[in-house]
Amino acid sequence: MDEIMKTYWEHLHSQPRFRPKYPTELVVQFVFRNFRRDGSQKVLDLGCGAGRHVVFMARENIDAYGVDLSSEGIEHAKKSLEEQGLSAILKQGSVSEIPFGDEMFDGIICYGVLYYCKIEEIKKAISEIKRVLKAGG
Repeated sequence: MDEIMKTYWEHLHSQPRFRPKYPTELVVQFVFRNFRRDGSQKVLDLGCGAGRHVVFMARENIDAYGVDLSSEGIEHAKKSLEEQGLSAILKQGSVSEIPFGDEMFDGIICYGVLYYCKIEEIKKAISEIKRVLKAGG
């Protein structure tokens, strides 16, 4: 992973103005259309940042997971979950090396992430997404 990008995201997530609290409308619509809200499906937010979509999914009774390159972002996501009495599994990691097992997730959201990556990393990310998604996910 490019250390320059890691440093960039650590810097951004250290500033409150770069930690949005509310989920985007497109993600809300996608989640409502595609996932059951009964705790039976595992959904990964790949590039979760400070956790706005992880918090939203956890609040909607989805088994939420998050991965972000920035440890600063992960810490803010954990704090947001804790403040709201919610839980999710969060790990620091890269889109090109997702730190979860094969065929683990029913779905993945990756909103506003891949266009920051180099083409080689996007190719690796697609391979990793396929690896961690369950059949039909």
